Amino acid sequence: MTKLVGLSLGMVIENFQKMQKFIVLGFLALSLFSCKKDDGDASGAIVSNPTSFQEITVGPNFNWSTQTEYSLQVIAMKNMPYTRNNYLKVFDQDSNVVFQALISTRDNKVLNFRAERDLSNAIVSFGSISKEVIFTNNRGEFDFIPFDDQSDVEPDTE
Repeated sequence: MTKLVGLSLGMVIENFQKMQKFIVLGFLALSLFSCKKDDGDASGAIVSNPTSFQEITVGPNFNWSTQTEYSLQVIAMKNMPYTRNNYLKVFDQDSNVVFQALISTRDNKVLNFRAERDLSNAIVSFGSISKEVIFTNNRGEFDFIPFDDQSDVEPDTE
């Protein structure tokens, strides 16, 4: 019985030594073939820390501007017995005036202006009238009818 154990232990040691040689040879081969020197071809290289705008490459249709053109359709009130002239002001989300123009309540107008790119809604005011305007495809619409939230109206009791 001791002979069988000794024989098995000898085979294990012999197999371990063979496996050890294969592992060492495998690591040597892997280290020789895995490292490759860069060719120095910078045609597709990305500069991660550019120091000037000349080092930055962009597509021919890239727009560097942070602003874009917007269009606001102003709908006139032709049936009013009087005309009112005042400044129409467009405010961005930070309450900054991005556009203003002197207009009349009787004139339909399309007002074009430039503002920040992501202007999806704005507050538009004309005198005491102030409304939120949603811009879809950079186009919005404003009329002179004041917003009435009807908070002062008594609810129906019927």
